[in-house]
Amino acid sequence: MWQTNLVADRTELSTRTVRWIWATATADVMAAVWMYTAGEWFDAHRLTSVFTLGGHHLAVLWLAAGAFAGILVAAVLTEGFTSTSRPASITLSLACLVSVVALAGFLSVVLLVVGAGLLIGLVGRLRG
Repeated sequence: MWQTNLVADRTELSTRTVRWIWATATADVMAAVWMYTAGEWFDAHRLTSVFTLGGHHLAVLWLAAGAFAGILVAAVLTEGFTSTSRPASITLSLACLVSVVALAGFLSVVLLVVGAGLLIGLVGRLRG
């Protein structure tokens, strides 16, 4: 029978990676709370429905909650994000992928605001 030693096949996670994982988990919790408390309001307005992926606040709520749960499972598998094995890496990657989907509306608004600010700053510099 084929077996692998999961303990021996562990890779350490960098401090930078661990910070990103915790930031993603925090963003998932914030998204879930916002969708639970103000999701219907975000859905009702055309401009703010971007946050809810086009008026689907319940989908964003469950995606964010599921991603957070996946990150929690990965935290247990990786011993607090210190080192990871192949199954833990797969779990963590899937949880972070679901997080990106859940947070895509928010990220698009942030990128739009940052891009507009850069454009205004560039035009102001060219004129001045």
